Amino acid sequence: MKPKSKNARETQVKEKQTAYEVRKKVRRDLVEEVKSLQKELGQLKFRLLVEQGEVLKATKRAETENDVLFDCIRKQHLVRAALQAALTENA
Repeated sequence: MKPKSKNARETQVKEKQTAYEVRKKVRRDLVEEVKSLQKELGQLKFRLLVEQGEVLKATKRAETENDVLFDCIRKQHLVRAALQAALTENA
């Protein structure tokens, strides 16, 4: 029985890592994290550009609608002015 427990202990004992190995592992983990964050940043930038593009489209559409409304109002003012001029001539 003792040999089994000795073998079990040997498998449970971890091999000590050198400082170099620890730093290497930390560096590898950090590089992976940086790659992940850069990928996420790229996706966020793309989403922002899409949203800004939609905002620009909405703004241009609103400007066009405003121009159309302005033209209609100006035409109505001209018609009203013409009617008032015609009424004052006949009066």
